[in-house]
Amino acid sequence: MSHFIADTMLTYATSGVGRNVSAMIAQVLDRQIEDNSCTSSRREPKRVSLVTMVGRDESGRGLIEHLEGINVDAKHVIVSQEAKHHTARYSAVHAADGELIVAVADMSILDNLSPKYVREKEEAICTARLIVIDANLPSSTVREVVNLAKKHSKPLFYEPTSGYKSSIALGFDCGHSGHGLEVLRGSYVYKLIFRC
Repeated sequence: MSHFIADTMLTYATSGVGRNVSAMIAQVLDRQIEDNSCTSSRREPKRVSLVTMVGRDESGRGLIEHLEGINVDAKHVIVSQEAKHHTARYSAVHAADGELIVAVADMSILDNLSPKYVREKEEAICTARLIVIDANLPSSTVREVVNLAKKHSKPLFYEPTSGYKSSIALGFDCGHSGHGLEVLRGSYVYKLIFRC
């Protein structure tokens, strides 16, 4: 294996599947408010919440601050008190045309986002209009969210994050006729969406 250092441009962005989905939904809701309001410049209360875990580090603090700035409620973001836990990171190398060459990720902190924590957030889940989860969560946590969505008859959308991780969703049965697992072909990966 040859080793080399390439001159390139590096960029850093506050991102992540959950953050991106939350930000998009918040942006759509903010636009709807702007379209329906001629004179009010006051921001509506946050109507989108993100449940995740971050490290007690600069990236974690930055994510929470960023969420507040884009009108996403961060009160359900857990800041781990364990020194060994650091905020999830993803680094990618892209070709000049934007094609992904290689990526590495450390999402291990999310292994600590347990079914127990999800059960503790049942009130927030049962009052949500819809729930979106991604495959960076442990499968036991995904199953717990699916169970609570079914219990409270909430629409549940699953973003697999990658073709590899999409297998976590396979085998779930939402239990309602006419619903279940829907596969949509995206530009890079298959999108799996639960409609419970």
